[in-house]
Amino acid sequence: MADAPQHLGPLARLGRERLSVPDGAFLLEDRSLTAKLLLRGKPADPAFLEAAERALGVAPPLEPNRSAAGATATVFWTQPDEWLVVAEPTQATGLMESFDHAGLLFTDVSDGRAAFHLSGTGVLDLLCKGTSLDLHPRSFQPGHCAQTKLAQASVLLHRPGEAAAYDLFCDRSFAEYLWLWIEDAALEFTAES
Repeated sequence: MADAPQHLGPLARLGRERLSVPDGAFLLEDRSLTAKLLLRGKPADPAFLEAAERALGVAPPLEPNRSAAGATATVFWTQPDEWLVVAEPTQATGLMESFDHAGLLFTDVSDGRAAFHLSGTGVLDLLCKGTSLDLHPRSFQPGHCAQTKLAQASVLLHRPGEAAAYDLFCDRSFAEYLWLWIEDAALEFTAES
C-alpha cells in the first residue's frame, strides 16, 4: 500500500517558511497550514447568531471589517452574510463538528487560502509600499480587517493587536507571488541593518 500523500503548503516549491531581518525590523512567517472555514448565515436571525456563538465560543462580528477572537478561533467579517473562521489545524475537526451539530452552513477553504504573519518595526512601512489602504493606527486599529489589494493581489489584511503585526490571507495561487514581493520589499530593511 502506498503512503498517503504529504500535505504541502503553498510555498513548498519555494522552500520558505520564515524571513527574518536583523534587529527586529521585519519578520514574515508562513501560517498557511491553519484551518480556514467560511461560515454563512443571516446576521438578522437570532437563532443563527446564538448557534454561531455557541459553536465558535465568540460572537461573529456584525460590524464590517472587524474581527473577534475566541479561545479556539478568530472570526473575520468578510461580507454581510459571511465570516472567515481561522483556527489552529488541531481545532478544525472540532469546529466543523460544532458547526454540523448547530446546523450552520460552512465550507472548508483551508487548502485554498494562504496565510502569513508579518511583524516588526518596519512592517507598516513595508505594507504601505503595496496598498492604498490607510493603515495608520488611528484608522486601522486592533481587531480591524479589510479586503484590499497588496501588490495587485487580493488579500484580507488583519491587525490582531496593538503590536506592529498583521495577518494576511490570500488565495493559494497568489502565495508565491506575495511572498517574493514581500521579500523584495523587505530588502531596504536588510540594507539598513
